[in-house]
Amino acid sequence: MPKSRRDHLTHAVIHSEAPVWTAFPTELGWIGIVGQQDRVAALTFGHSNPVQVRQHLVRKADLPEDVREVEWCPKLQDQLTAYAAGERCDFASVPLHLDGLTPFRESIVNALREVPYGHTVSYAELAALAGRPKAARAVGTAMASNRIPLIIPCHRVVASGGNLGGFSAPNGLSMKQRLLQLEQVTSIKFDEELDASYLVEPRDVTS
Repeated sequence: MPKSRRDHLTHAVIHSEAPVWTAFPTELGWIGIVGQQDRVAALTFGHSNPVQVRQHLVRKADLPEDVREVEWCPKLQDQLTAYAAGERCDFASVPLHLDGLTPFRESIVNALREVPYGHTVSYAELAALAGRPKAARAVGTAMASNRIPLIIPCHRVVASGGNLGGFSAPNGLSMKQRLLQLEQVTSIKFDEELDASYLVEPRDVTS
């Protein structure tokens, strides 16, 4: 995050029960994180400025309108910035706020977090890893409602046969393809018509 933006933010009290949020620019656009205590509750990325980040989090992640913006978990911010720049990063140990998930969805999340950087898994394979081999469609539904992309790496879940499948994060399949190319995945049939080169030139917009 540019120092000029960090200067006006306070550091979060890690034990506070109330959610807080932060936003910072990366080579994958502005990333926004909602933190609750020491756990990530939501994440969004691929935005042009922090105003878009906040709007998305309010609309899609039930972020309260009066939530404080703070300087939350700078170590994780640095890791995500490095990932966006093409460095190999492992987010499997990042603590998550998963309250409200059904046991099945939590098993999907836990199985997916074990899929390493640069690898993919099909919806059917992930269902089997979660202990429900006939629940591929339910896995797709769970991926579509993933509130913590990148850390819960739903971009690594692809269709059988090596096709991209779906992706509900901002910029859709263009961004999914960009992430898999960033991780140097070679087993996927990439679509040359999906151009992610326009994504995105972050600007330090604070209001």
